[in-house]
Parts: sequence; C-alpha cells; structure tokens
Amino acid sequence: MVLDLAGTTSKLVNRVETHQTFIKQQRKYRRDGEVFRRTVEYNSQNLLG
Repeated sequence: MVLDLAGTTSKLVNRVETHQTFIKQQRKYRRDGEVFRRTVEYNSQNLLG
C-alpha cells in the first residue's frame, strides 16, 4: 500500500508540474489578450523552437 501511495503521489505531482509548464507557455505566447501559436514555420523550420 505504501508503494502504491508513493507512486500515485509521484504521478499527481508530475501532472501538476506539467500543467504549470503548460500555463507558463500559454502566458509566454500571450500579448495584449491575443494568444499566439506555439510554432511559426518558415521553410519547414520552427522559428520559435
């Protein structure tokens, strides 16, 4: 049971961290209320990557 609890806690923490990263990325590409795409491609290359 202790291992299951530790594994579940680890998964939950990972999901929260992933969600926080997603929110930070959304803010990064937001300006004046407009949400920009995460990729800008030119000659099949991602200019934002």
